[in-house]
Amino acid sequence: MSSNNAKIDSIHFFAPCRVVGGGVTACVRFAERLVEEYGLKVFYIDYEDGSAEGLVTSSKITFIKYIEGKTVSINQDTHLFTFLHYLDMLKQDIQLTSNSKLLFWSISPESFSWLSSDVSTSYKTFCKQLSDKSARIILQTTDQLQLTYLQTLIQQLVDCKSLCLTELQTYRVLQNVLEVNIPADCYTPIPITSNSNVSSSGIISKQEINIAWLGRLDEDKYFCLLNILENASHYSQKYNKITNFHIIGYGSLEEQIKAIPVDEKVNIVFAGKIVKQELNNYINQNVDILFAQGTSCLEAAKLGIPAVPLDWSWSKMPINMIKFRWLFESEGFCVGSYLGEAFFEDPLVKAPHNFDEIVNHISTDEIKRETGQLCLNYALANHSVEASTQHLLQYLQSTELTPEIFKTFPLPPKNVASKLHKLISLTRQIIKTVLNLMQFLLTCIIKVCSQFMRFSYTLMTKFPIAIRLILIPNLPKKEKKLLLGALKSLFWSKLYT
Repeated sequence: MSSNNAKIDSIHFFAPCRVVGGGVTACVRFAERLVEEYGLKVFYIDYEDGSAEGLVTSSKITFIKYIEGKTVSINQDTHLFTFLHYLDMLKQDIQLTSNSKLLFWSISPESFSWLSSDVSTSYKTFCKQLSDKSARIILQTTDQLQLTYLQTLIQQLVDCKSLCLTELQTYRVLQNVLEVNIPADCYTPIPITSNSNVSSSGIISKQEINIAWLGRLDEDKYFCLLNILENASHYSQKYNKITNFHIIGYGSLEEQIKAIPVDEKVNIVFAGKIVKQELNNYINQNVDILFAQGTSCLEAAKLGIPAVPLDWSWSKMPINMIKFRWLFESEGFCVGSYLGEAFFEDPLVKAPHNFDEIVNHISTDEIKRETGQLCLNYALANHSVEASTQHLLQYLQSTELTPEIFKTFPLPPKNVASKLHKLISLTRQIIKTVLNLMQFLLTCIIKVCSQFMRFSYTLMTKFPIAIRLILIPNLPKKEKKLLLGALKSLFWSKLYT
């Protein structure tokens, strides 16, 4: 280990997560590199049933059990590395020594909107598909307190040299929306490990299309996957070709995704949770093109499989508006961006191809290998674990953020947008309840009226003579009573016939 890193004795990763995702995979790769190649003491704070331990191959990493709401006390000076959106969890549940240092990693342009539910509500409600300039104007107008909080918080992290980013899109959002000055060279890109299992095979099947999605099946991925499934369905119908669509991953929306209608020629294969070498083997054996976001996209590229980074959205997008790019056409370490109206005018991200062009391009064994090699070259040049770990070490060494300084950071205010959102939700629920009650009462009234009408109709059509006999003024009372009893029995027996 070089003297440049001598003052870093131990590192604690705080990344509790129960689902295998890109962020967890990246942290595990950093942890294994630091413990095996640099000889550092590495600790990983995770849930008892967290996903990280199942990904780790090194026995030198020590896991620390984490329970939300319970304090984890770290009694040694250390450097703690965590995601930016875990800031509140860290503040509440992790206790560090006064000489420890902290470093935050923003893994997405949305990281700042994940800092609290209030920020997220405001951002989702108003800014998802707007340009940076429009998003800032909306936040200024509706939620100045939140905007000020975010500006102050991010600027303090930058001033303490305790914030690094994964890619250029996040840099630009923080610069343009929050107007925070961030150093140009502030990147710790998503890391991938080199792989000896690089594919040299050609197309899986000349008669069928074999594509795949890799990633979590959760809310933030839903519309992204929906857009791809609809494109695949449209493609199969248009070209009359069978498409095998492999979904590799799991999550809370699996049943909802299974309910998405697709063309009968699309075979959806739910592969479930696959990791490590088994994942490499599955991709090599079953996939010609892999569509994914972030780290998942790089998993195919490192195997020499053609990879397409996907952009996310919070709404369904028309098929003819969605464009794609190969991984090697990306810039600024971007492996995913926004997909909205403003996105299509964004010069940062090149997306020149439609879905048909992407799929039809992989038409021969040679083209598949060439495209896969270009994706592999890009991934190794921009995302190797060796280079990314060097960036991480430099930031860990330079951070000046201590627990004492961290305690002085501002708390998020309650924003107007969040309260408005909750009020609207409550009002909608009340209106829905009232409408259901009114519908129930109306149904009851209709049934009563219907029965009365049937009763009247029966009297007038089936028993007119009997009714007239009862109404005869001179008919003896005893006979009237007997006739009324008979009429009553006959009426109920005939009413529903």
